[in-house]
Amino acid sequence: AIENHLPPALESMRAYLDRARELHAAKPVASHYLRVFAMNIAMSLRSRLKPPDIAFVSAFMDELEQERSNLEAKRVAGMDNPHA
Repeated sequence: AIENHLPPALESMRAYLDRARELHAAKPVASHYLRVFAMNIAMSLRSRLKPPDIAFVSAFMDELEQERSNLEAKRVAGMDNPHA
């Protein structure tokens, strides 16, 4: 995952990303929202970030969007098939 390469300028996200990783298998939705919260931290810092840090944030945002889409697809599949 991208957060394994967290830039020093975004170190304040680490606690939330670590907890998200811990919860990922058991509580994927909670894990996702912890990652979203971490993204909010990054966005609050964006005026102070250097271009490589902005590139990290952009890639992380793409990863979050893909994760959200995957969670939504699983939710919909679960609704369509109650035995899934």
